[in-house]
Amino acid sequence: MKINSIDMQFHQTGNFREQLAVLYMDGIYANTHVKVIRSYISVGLPGSVGFDNNDNGWGSTEMWNKVDNMIEKEGVCGVFHTHPTGFDTFSSLDWQTMIAFAKTYGKRYLWYGIQEVSSNHEQWVCLNMLSHKVFRYHFDFNSSVNDKVLLLPLPPRVKVYEDCFDISM
Repeated sequence: MKINSIDMQFHQTGNFREQLAVLYMDGIYANTHVKVIRSYISVGLPGSVGFDNNDNGWGSTEMWNKVDNMIEKEGVCGVFHTHPTGFDTFSSLDWQTMIAFAKTYGKRYLWYGIQEVSSNHEQWVCLNMLSHKVFRYHFDFNSSVNDKVLLLPLPPRVKVYEDCFDISM
């Protein structure tokens, strides 16, 4: 696992690029939090899932195939990306991507986070799918985009019964 830091040169006014990071699971802490290691892997065009050809020459399909492979084979448990100043919430494209993640990976918990680069406030969603329904656990978190190790809260546990869902912490 290679841990890459954020590159702040891409966050300068007039040259903003979103930076994509993957989250490697590093264990469960006190049965209440998941410890993850954040590693930045690519630079993307703002407001788009497309990727810069100047970065690694990856088109969006190639990049998402790489992320999929990292989830399936390298212990990645989520993604995170930066937003430009003034965009401090999930975009409609973010929500579409989250739903696609949940439908693709089913019962597995996946974390998806964003952060406006000039803020220490992050927004996160933990997702999974049970009984053909997507469950989203939305929470806020304070940290710096430079932080490599994060303790993210575990979502409530959901059990599916024939006629109801049982939700517990």
